[in-house]
Amino acid sequence: MNSSENLKKIRECREQAEEWSDLPEPEKSKPTSEQRKVMDTYNELTKPYDAPPYAIKDKWGMPKGFPSKPLGANGNYLYFLNPLGQVLSYRAGELSAAVCRALAGDEAENLEIYFPKWVADGDGGVKVKKNDFNAAGMLSTLTAACFKKSQAFGIFDPNGSVRSVGAWRGDDDELIYHFGDEVWFVSRDGKTKTKEKGGSEVNGYVYASAPALSKPGKPQADDLDFMRAFYGDLKTWNWRNGYAPALMMGYLAGSPFGGALKWRPAVWITGTQQTGKSTLIERVMKGVLGKNVITCGIYTEAFVRQSIGGSHLPVALDECETDQDPEKLKQLIILARSSVSGSTAGRGGQDHSAVNFELKSSFSFSSIIVPPLSVADVERIAILSLDPLHNEVEPDFSSARLKRVGEIIMRRVIDHWADYETVLKNFMALFAEKSSKSRIGDVYGTMLAFYKIATTDDFSITDEDERLVSEIYNKIQSDFDESGTVPENCAKFLMGQEVRKWQGGSTTTIGDLVMAAANPKETSVTREDANKELMKIGLKVVSKDIGGHSASVLFVAGSGHPQLLKIFEDTDWRGAPGKTAGWTQALRYFPSAQPSNKNERLGGWQGKGTYVDLKYMGVEI
Repeated sequence: MNSSENLKKIRECREQAEEWSDLPEPEKSKPTSEQRKVMDTYNELTKPYDAPPYAIKDKWGMPKGFPSKPLGANGNYLYFLNPLGQVLSYRAGELSAAVCRALAGDEAENLEIYFPKWVADGDGGVKVKKNDFNAAGMLSTLTAACFKKSQAFGIFDPNGSVRSVGAWRGDDDELIYHFGDEVWFVSRDGKTKTKEKGGSEVNGYVYASAPALSKPGKPQADDLDFMRAFYGDLKTWNWRNGYAPALMMGYLAGSPFGGALKWRPAVWITGTQQTGKSTLIERVMKGVLGKNVITCGIYTEAFVRQSIGGSHLPVALDECETDQDPEKLKQLIILARSSVSGSTAGRGGQDHSAVNFELKSSFSFSSIIVPPLSVADVERIAILSLDPLHNEVEPDFSSARLKRVGEIIMRRVIDHWADYETVLKNFMALFAEKSSKSRIGDVYGTMLAFYKIATTDDFSITDEDERLVSEIYNKIQSDFDESGTVPENCAKFLMGQEVRKWQGGSTTTIGDLVMAAANPKETSVTREDANKELMKIGLKVVSKDIGGHSASVLFVAGSGHPQLLKIFEDTDWRGAPGKTAGWTQALRYFPSAQPSNKNERLGGWQGKGTYVDLKYMGVEI
């Protein structure tokens, strides 16, 4: 029966039903078989219409209940949230019947209810073809839906709109933690806590589904006693510095929340054999953090960056020994330094375009020997040194106990999120009393704030807190004094380089040659001979007007000199032909340092460079 015949039959039935409804009750209570047949037909034809999915469209033109959601368009790419809650992107020309089935998920066999293919029914009407669908129509609908959504909300930005696993800070400063299968929202005052499923779109952000992370546990009456006992066990290691257990506890508590912080905790754990370093890293740290940590060996910076992806999870880098590739290690340190303060990282996209994401992960390193760190690194990375153990009995570090420690820590941080900023400011104020460098307070104050939240409900500053701050500051200041400033380190490095002496084939240092060129009476070497050797390296002692009077200064060539390029090639002060050398930038920080306005001739080489007062190079005249 076609649709016109349906309507005709309904009208006939309605007329007969109305006639029957006017009958007296006695007759109505005993309908004839014909009357009953008419009434049944009428009821069947006029019952509420349950429209199929293809007949009901949302505002983007998608059929009701389709498993995937359009997210928007960007350039030639269309973005979708698939049935598993994952973000997928396709080039417009890549859409195919296979893509359609993938986007349908477990409804792939029922695509005809969403995008039907109509065929003749043999009675002059049409019907849905079973086990088939309109692929062309579906592709058009998907494309149009993505563009409609971008027209309404703007171009879809996968970098800024998709949030991977880990902690995030919301637009209202609320804490958001994406556990992969769940997303927790904690208001700024900590009073409101809500949950959404992974794969949800909330307030313009997409929280793509991912393998589930370790979650907080339910509060128990002995949680605080449990944490204090664990902190006591952390103290059983033979730490070189008394503040180390507190920073270690602060790292364990704060590192999973790096994405929601202004500054992220970072530690370097160092110790030889018999110090318990392996137990601390492999069992304790990884046992507490559980699935909420990315573990890598000493791989390339690119590999670690790709492993992080768009997540905000902490990163543990093991066996970062100084005998490894120094350039590889240096790049990892730079990556960690950038992540601590928060920066943008990138990787190549599938269309060869740049894909950028926030780099907000906490980092931990471990090694026997810590490589030389710059002042910037000392400010950002806490060195936690271990000496050989004295205790023979190891505390309980079972998997079950460490798992509960991790659950309690996460729960306490979430429950006390409203207190974190206050606790942090208190510690930063203590550091500010000792140093004008706010960065020290940012980095070390962050770890102390989380240590406090993990071990007590009293967040006021105590004598113990003040002691910890003093010890940390004194150690950092000592490290600064030892390492010196950037220009000082550059000068020390250059003057300490060995060169082959022209007499007898023995060696001397550049500093000795500079001394000989500046004070010929003090040595058996003439100024001319010393300068002759120095010019081979890219240096020369010359007379220059400094501060209104003539004085001996050291001319240091720029990046164009091949020997200086070789000397500095594996350092922080490296250079490249045609570019301003790193050593040039460093040395010009010295007072009275002057760039050359004209070329200096050094044997067969000539070019520009920098004049530096000899006293800054460690040479007394």
